[in-house]
Amino acid sequence: MRYYVVESRALEGLIAACEARPAGHPVDPDRTVARLTRELEQLRHTAARYQAMARAAHRALGIVPVRPAVAKPDAKGVKRRRRAPTVRALKAARELRRSASAGAQASDQAAASAQSALAAHAVP
Repeated sequence: MRYYVVESRALEGLIAACEARPAGHPVDPDRTVARLTRELEQLRHTAARYQAMARAAHRALGIVPVRPAVAKPDAKGVKRRRRAPTVRALKAARELRRSASAGAQASDQAAASAQSALAAHAVP
């Protein structure tokens, strides 16, 4: 009786070995988890980079960022000190606006004086 049991198991193994297997490496769950973890860290790093660039652009343009209601502690549990607004950038933006509007007024006055000079020298 034992012979037939061993023979049937051997035939099942032979048939299983002869069946076609999927191409490529077998999927290893540990490798998949490791790959996804690396990808997650890269995406977090990229997101943090883009957030920092957006904050720098907002500061350069003088846009007031929307602040969260409650300051959240960082990964070590320490609350970070809030950054003081960049006053120099805001002053520079105001000066540029003033100089642009003053330059536009000056160019308007120069154009008006040039037209009056031409009108005075025009032959009737």
